[in-house]
Amino acid sequence: MYRNIPDKKPAQALQRLGLGKFAGKDALDAMIAENGANLSGGEKKRICLARALLRDTDVLIPDEPLANLDDATAGMIEDLLLSIEGKLLLVVSHQFTEKKLSSFDNILNLNKALPYRNNLVFIFFA
Repeated sequence: MYRNIPDKKPAQALQRLGLGKFAGKDALDAMIAENGANLSGGEKKRICLARALLRDTDVLIPDEPLANLDDATAGMIEDLLLSIEGKLLLVVSHQFTEKKLSSFDNILNLNKALPYRNNLVFIFFA
């Protein structure tokens, strides 16, 4: 991540994302195989989300953060995403609990909004 981060912070992020088995001192130093071959799809997604949260940027764009997760873990990730404050959060997803969608300020359904052939979208923030 190109900066020094105390082990405590990644461990906390991993714990919050249900990846406690990767949060111990030895686990933080463990090797990840090429292309994450020794991780499940859901673990890869959650590790990417942990890295994004640790970067602490003003904009967070999780792409399919619930993919490859069981219902309980997906619900936990939804709650975590919805608890983020003070940042622009753009969640790109095919799945999100219907009841929790009301927590978003805006919802853009690209299937309905963009009946174009290529579905290319440019978002500009001035």
